[in-house]
Amino acid sequence: MGFFPLDERLQLGEHNWTPETVKQIVKLGVEIPSYRRAAADFTELTKVGVSKSSVGELVKRYGSQLVAQQEAEAVAMVKAPAQAEEVVTKRHMPAPDSEVMALSMDGAMVHIRGEGWKEVKTVSVSAVEQVIDAQSGEREVRLSRHR
Repeated sequence: MGFFPLDERLQLGEHNWTPETVKQIVKLGVEIPSYRRAAADFTELTKVGVSKSSVGELVKRYGSQLVAQQEAEAVAMVKAPAQAEEVVTKRHMPAPDSEVMALSMDGAMVHIRGEGWKEVKTVSVSAVEQVIDAQSGEREVRLSRHR
């Protein structure tokens, strides 16, 4: 490798990609199980061409470093003490409205200006109650307290 001052200033390594570009290629290569798909996704997202063999080589070289860094960040997030200005609130599981709950899901298509038709998902959670009909004496199931 020759002497290229601009390459040094841009922090280009032997592969002529910036460290950030390498990081993003490796990230996709680690998270997507196919180097071919990772290369195609990277090229589609950035318009910078990269081959599946280049993704594989970079993952082999730097992938373990990225995984170790991500694991260290995850551990630090869990173990990090709260800063003085932070207020720590712990989430608690709300008590269900009844012993049995019903979950209903559906989808609908909506037109988003400039983007076209998109599917919107909706969910309803309801308490299930058994009541006895006063006239017939039969047991009925009713849904209430919908969210």
